[in-house]
Amino acid sequence: MSFVRASDQEVCNRAGVLHGPSVVGGPLISVLERAARFLERGQIDKAQICIAQLQLPRLSALGETLVDAHQTIALGDFDEEKHPQWPAGSPGSTGGEFRPRDGGPLASSSDRLPPNPTPSQVNRFGRLQSMKLKAKVAIGALSRGEAVAELVANAAPYIIDEAHAVYSRVMSHFDEPMTLDDLIARTNSGKPPSWPAYKPHHIVEQTPNKEKISSELLQGRENIVRIPYYIHRDISDYYSRKDPDLGDVSPRDYLRGKAYKEQYEFGLKILRKYGALK
Repeated sequence: MSFVRASDQEVCNRAGVLHGPSVVGGPLISVLERAARFLERGQIDKAQICIAQLQLPRLSALGETLVDAHQTIALGDFDEEKHPQWPAGSPGSTGGEFRPRDGGPLASSSDRLPPNPTPSQVNRFGRLQSMKLKAKVAIGALSRGEAVAELVANAAPYIIDEAHAVYSRVMSHFDEPMTLDDLIARTNSGKPPSWPAYKPHHIVEQTPNKEKISSELLQGRENIVRIPYYIHRDISDYYSRKDPDLGDVSPRDYLRGKAYKEQYEFGLKILRKYGALK
């Protein structure tokens, strides 16, 4: 039988996480090599004695946290609701390993985010990566810049997609105001401005008018324009805030029950105010 241990760097990284950076300069590697030779000869007892004589430093604070978590599960203090497992032989899973409570792709055992991660998966990933990368930086295995690069590589394409979304939304905010005719024509062209930089915007709002104004008007060509994402968000926020010029009520409440034409003229005025319309 042949035993192949992890690379020296990986061994030092993992030991450093548990015991701190001082373990790197000790006899760790040579002792493990000797123990591996005993194991290859079937001398398990001697390999165990060899490892026992290693005298590693005390666990670091991070190491204690990780060991406590593993011991909690090993000692039977185990809640299936909190730590559900994939049944052995489950399609697309690893039998016996933990899965998230929501039944989504396994995140805690992976260095990479799954496609289309849920917020909870992103949080678990971030917590795991922060611990691992901080430990690697602490023992000198990575610089901070290299840790950032590793994080970006592991999070791709999620971070790349998010960065692209933010970039495109920021750049769309530099658009020059357009006439209403041009804005409507661009929105209804064969190649309208696309997500995520632009958002369909109802000049007369949908929800407050659902039972009062016909869907033909609310969903009509004249009432929906694609405008820069952040301008759409700014206008939506404005409609929810109290405005002293409107009697200290929100624009949404001020417009409630008013005719379509009056609401439309008000919506155009706000589009001009926020820079989407000439």
